[in-house]
Amino acid sequence: MLPLIHSWSAALVTSDVAPCVLVTEPMAVHKALMFRQWSAGVVLFAGGHQLEPQQRDELEALDVAMVFAGALGSPRRGMPK
Repeated sequence: MLPLIHSWSAALVTSDVAPCVLVTEPMAVHKALMFRQWSAGVVLFAGGHQLEPQQRDELEALDVAMVFAGALGSPRRGMPK
């Protein structure tokens, strides 16, 4: 049985949509790795943010898809500097 955290696990189990994580804060990579425990198709949208080599290695090892700048248009639009 999956733990219930803010109803995320129920949504991940019953949804056909891959969970996506936007990198907006330092815990985003951790969240993507956590979601990967519950779903096979996790996508991390990094925008213009750089990931540490160790973070990339962990994400790649668990087959978490990563999308970087360019795929989201202007990654800084609407974000505080």
